[in-house]
Amino acid sequence: MLAASDAAAIRVTFVTAWSGVGKTTTGDFLGEYCGARHLDGDDDMRRPSVPECKAATAGLIAAFSDFWFKEKAAPVALWHPYYQMLVNRVQVACAEGHPHIVVSISVYRREVRDFLRERLQIAGTSIDFLKLECDVDVVVRGAIGRLEDYLKISGKTVEEHWGAPSQFPGVTFAERYGAFSFESFKKMQLELYLSGMEPFAADEPADYIVVDVSSRDAAVFDLVRGALNLAPREAGEVVDTDKLKGIQTARWKAMEDQLQSSD
Repeated sequence: MLAASDAAAIRVTFVTAWSGVGKTTTGDFLGEYCGARHLDGDDDMRRPSVPECKAATAGLIAAFSDFWFKEKAAPVALWHPYYQMLVNRVQVACAEGHPHIVVSISVYRREVRDFLRERLQIAGTSIDFLKLECDVDVVVRGAIGRLEDYLKISGKTVEEHWGAPSQFPGVTFAERYGAFSFESFKKMQLELYLSGMEPFAADEPADYIVVDVSSRDAAVFDLVRGALNLAPREAGEVVDTDKLKGIQTARWKAMEDQLQSSD
C-alpha cells in the first residue's frame, strides 16, 4: 500500500466496517493523531433540512434495507446520489491540498467500491480501503453502548428507542424482536445491519487492507497505523480515547441541534 509520502500526492483512505465496529473513531484517530483530514461519511445524513441530502439519504437507506442487507445488488438510482455527494466532498478536500484524506463510511458492496474508484481517478491520487473486522458479540455490545451514548444527548433511553418507529419503514424493533435485551438487539443487528458485507474479490485492485479490531484497546490504533504504513506513535504518546469520544459526541450534538432547528 502507498503511504502518504509515496508517489501519489494525495491519498484517500475509505474506512469501512459493519455499523458499530469503529469506523468513525478510527477516522477521528487518524485525523487527531496522524495528520489526516477526516470526512465523516454520515454528515450528509445529518442535514435533512437540505432537500438534496434528505432525498439521497432516503435512497441510500432503501438500498441497504431492500437490497444490500439481503445480499442483492441495488439499483444505482438509489445509492448513486448519496455517494456522489461524498465524492464531491472528497474532491473539495483534494483541491484544498490535504495529503491524506480519510473517509469513514459503510461501503458494503463491490459496486460501491468500483463507483468510488472510478469517480476518484484524479491524477496524483491513490485510493485504498481499510476494512475493520470484529467479533460479532463485541460489535453488538459496542453498538448498544454507542446507542446509549447517542440517546443521552436527547434524553432518551434505549428502551424508548426500541419501542419507537425505526428508520426502516413499518418496522418497530420491539414488535419484531420482543422486549429489549442483548439477545434481541443482537438478532436485530444480524438481520438488519450485520449482513450484506460483500468480501473483496480476487479480481479487485489490491487497494484494500483488513484489520481485526476485536480487542477494542489501544493496540488497535497501532495496528491501524501499521496497516496503513503510517509512522508509529512516538515514545510516550498515548491515545486519549476520551478525547476521541468527545469528538463523536460533539458531532452527534451538532446533528441533534440541526434537527431541532429544522423542525
